[in-house]
Amino acid sequence: MTLDLFGATLGESTTPMQGRGRLLQALRFLEELPSDGATDIGRATTAFLHKYRRKGLVVLISDFFDAAGFQRALKQLHHNHYDFFVIQVNEPEELSGVIADLGRAVA
Repeated sequence: MTLDLFGATLGESTTPMQGRGRLLQALRFLEELPSDGATDIGRATTAFLHKYRRKGLVVLISDFFDAAGFQRALKQLHHNHYDFFVIQVNEPEELSGVIADLGRAVA
């Protein structure tokens, strides 16, 4: 497992991790990340696809508040034969229809 961070573009990566014990390490790493700045999921996904040619599982964790939208990024992952899960994280007051859009993104 490798964690790749993104904001306006693809950011830093962790070294590859293996084994059950690494899951807690990965969760702690994610918990300590700052959540600020602009997001460009499409640009980050394009960079990700150029960096990783081998297919695998992608878990995309975001608030999905991207001015350019996130649908193109999910279609890119689907078109390139990646298996993927999306996890939306945000504050309760931020919810305003974004979850409903996730279901329509790949259809």
